[in-house]
Amino acid sequence: MNKITLALASSTTIVAGVVMGFPSTALAAPSYKPYATHIYVDGKKISNPYHIVAKENPTAQQPTSWIPIWYLIQALKSLNIQSTWDGETWNLQLPSGMNADLGNIPAQQTVNVNEMEISLNGTVVQYAPRIAYKDPGGNVVTSYAPIWYLMQVLKRVGILYSWNGTDWTMNQATNVDKLDVVKGFIAALHIPPDSNGTNPFDDVPDSDWPYVHAAIEHGYFQPTSSTHFGSLGDINMSTVDHAYQVYIGIPDNEMGWQAGGDLAKWANIIGLNNDISTSVPMSTADEAQMTGNLTRLFNGYYKDSSGSYHLVFKPYNAYPIYHTNKKVTESFVSLGQADAIRNIDGITMTNTGSHEAYQIPGLSSKAPEELTVGNIGIATSNTYFSLNHGGSWGFAEGFFGYDSRDPDNGGTPNPPTSVLVKDVGETKINAAQINQYDGITFGSVDITFDANGVPQFSYSSGAANQ
Repeated sequence: MNKITLALASSTTIVAGVVMGFPSTALAAPSYKPYATHIYVDGKKISNPYHIVAKENPTAQQPTSWIPIWYLIQALKSLNIQSTWDGETWNLQLPSGMNADLGNIPAQQTVNVNEMEISLNGTVVQYAPRIAYKDPGGNVVTSYAPIWYLMQVLKRVGILYSWNGTDWTMNQATNVDKLDVVKGFIAALHIPPDSNGTNPFDDVPDSDWPYVHAAIEHGYFQPTSSTHFGSLGDINMSTVDHAYQVYIGIPDNEMGWQAGGDLAKWANIIGLNNDISTSVPMSTADEAQMTGNLTRLFNGYYKDSSGSYHLVFKPYNAYPIYHTNKKVTESFVSLGQADAIRNIDGITMTNTGSHEAYQIPGLSSKAPEELTVGNIGIATSNTYFSLNHGGSWGFAEGFFGYDSRDPDNGGTPNPPTSVLVKDVGETKINAAQINQYDGITFGSVDITFDANGVPQFSYSSGAANQ
């Protein structure tokens, strides 16, 4: 869940310790309305503090919820997490057996009086804004911080959480078994189970053998031994990442040609690891998230509650397509594929009935990246674009329709954050990278509609368009 969604839900987060005599900050208003809050841990109510609602900074579009750190410190004690707070750094000391994901930590920075840092076992993992304000429950000045930032910290230690604007709940995550993850992987990618052969494993029920057999014969997952699969053991998401790499058909020695240049970066770029830590055993919540991520990658899109379709680029092995092209290098292909995935994943489409409306990332005509959207190569174009949020529309008459690098078809050196494109019928979207020779297409999406008006998304590398 992103910060905007949390703000709209009147949610955010958190950490606070008592700071007596803390000076007023630029974020602090003369007064805030207190809202009743209930903190639960493993189903037990721990405290009933008050949270406030304020903007993270003066230019923020939406306010968000802030809660006093002190109450969270007390709540985490029930999970055997001890805390220290010095008015600037909140350190969480984890108990033995609780692992922390310390990957992708933020660059070191100096915090000011309006900020704080949160650390796990002494390693800073999050910087957050803070407000010094009185606690209605105790009439002392204490530190408040927004909930979204705490969520990022809790993810790193496998604590499950939820916030509905009133109730803040935390639960210790339960690790998921390897067998359940394997079955979820097979099901999400619609891989046919294989019931052939005899089940050799003493820890795999015969009813689950078809899933395990399919996983092993395709090389996605490996058993612990010839007679033991390791069904009840822990499993990390990094193991799933490699299984998906094999599923896509990318050998280890060709990963340098993929987006990011290595497995971990590639899995993050394509969205496989969204909201999942890769360095600690997977929880039941991680398994559910994995299934959702794999389903989106398999479908090539997901549909939100408003009815809009969000494109999700379907990965492919770049090596056999591009390694013989003398005009590109391994690093160029890796970068181009990463940019193409990011740009295509940033596209949403809504079918209005009379036309399709696309919201796409705004790219400068001077950028080394290129996006085109339209009825490619047809005699009469149906494509229009808007650079001012629909205030006015321009006609795209070029071969590719809207083209972020073509000034005659929507290209501009100073684009808005997002560009709107209207189209009718079949639409082709290309994402390319520019080198000294020409544009090299790394991602292509063909969007058509079935007899019931349901969109069909067909992805390719775009190599056929070279």
